[in-house]
Order: sequence, then structure tokens, then C-alpha cells
Amino acid sequence: MKKISIFMLSVSLVLMFVFSSSGFAAPIDNKVKFEQYLYNLDKSDPLVSEQIQKYNKLSETEKSRLVELIYDPNVTKQAFDSMKTVALGRSTSISNGEVVIQSKVEESSNKKRAITTASEESYWGSYSWTMTFLGIDLTTLKTKVFYTIDGNNNVLSADTAVNSHWNIDPLVIVSDGVSSAYKSGGYAYGNGPFTVYGTATLGFISASVSVIVKSKPGDTTGWKESAIT
Repeated sequence: MKKISIFMLSVSLVLMFVFSSSGFAAPIDNKVKFEQYLYNLDKSDPLVSEQIQKYNKLSETEKSRLVELIYDPNVTKQAFDSMKTVALGRSTSISNGEVVIQSKVEESSNKKRAITTASEESYWGSYSWTMTFLGIDLTTLKTKVFYTIDGNNNVLSADTAVNSHWNIDPLVIVSDGVSSAYKSGGYAYGNGPFTVYGTATLGFISASVSVIVKSKPGDTTGWKESAIT
């Protein structure tokens, strides 16, 4: 019996050595994969550096929970769907407040100017949407419209629109479409299309997303239109 036990132990050790040396090691867990991904991002980007600092301040339990949320396809679907309902300048949350979706508007500073009614000046307004998991900003979609105003702050023309994104979610891929700008009803509009893909882990979900900004001096709003497929 003793010889059999020694034999079985020897076989176990040999198998462990063979599998480990031939590339059949135990699969890397999601937390390790996420940290490898996160720490290999471009740290010269101040937004990346900021999120890494936030992550490092989380407890080990919080880090594990963050990864669970990221790898949960239902959470991501709910987050993207919430873009349609979040009120301007407000935030909404899911998963008991662990995931926050927030919209934000910005515009040129409205400094007092000594100009005549014949003067023209360039102005801009932007609308963005950000998805945050446990305080870590993962994805932002933003559209910015540039337009020309006269001395009375009337919109003369919508000149151009720029859409941009920022994303460190390893399971989400975002690509920018061709943006457009137009003037209507005294406002300048910017339409920024995006295509958002979820990887296989999220079930290959995709969404055609338009982040739209409507702006005139002192009055900038925005919304998002999308269809999860």
C-alpha cells in the first residue's frame, strides 16, 4: 500500500511538471487578466493614469467585485441602455449604485466682450456620456460642435462637429463614425455617430450610437440615440 501511494504521488508530480512546462497551466483568472491589461495601457495619458491610481486604492475585495461587474454582460447591457434615460447633467446607477452612468455638457466660457453687433466669434458646446464602475471611469463618448455667433450671441452657422471617445474597458470596442454639424431653430447641432461592440465574453452585442449636442451660448443640451443589437 505504501508503494502504491508513493507511485501515485510520483505520477502526480510528473503530470504537474509536464502540464506546466508544456503550456497547459491553469487558466488566468479575470482579475489577473484585467490588471495585465490595465497596467499595460499608455500611462502618459492623464486619464489612464488617474484610473490606475483609483484602482490601486481599491481593496482586494473591491477589485474583485469591479472585475465581476466588467465581465457581467447583463451589467454592460443595462449600462448602455441607461444612456437613453439619464437626465441631462444628472446621473443614474445600476447594480445597487456600483455602476454609475452620467451625462455632462460643457461650452465655451461666456466672457464679457466689447464687440459690436457686426462682430463674429467662434463658440462651441459639447455633450458627453460616461460609464463608471466602482468609481473607475471605463467609457466616455463625446460630441463637440463648433459654431459662429454674432455680437448678440445669435448662432450664425454650425461649422463643424467632432466626436471622440475614451475607453479602457477590455471587453468593449468603440469606433468613431463621421460626425456632422447643422444649424436649426437658432441652435447649432452636432451629431457624433459611434459603433460600440462587446467582445465574445459579452455575447457579441453591438450598438449604433449617436451622441447629439444642441448648443447656443448659455444653453447647451444633448442626448444619445442607440439601438442595442
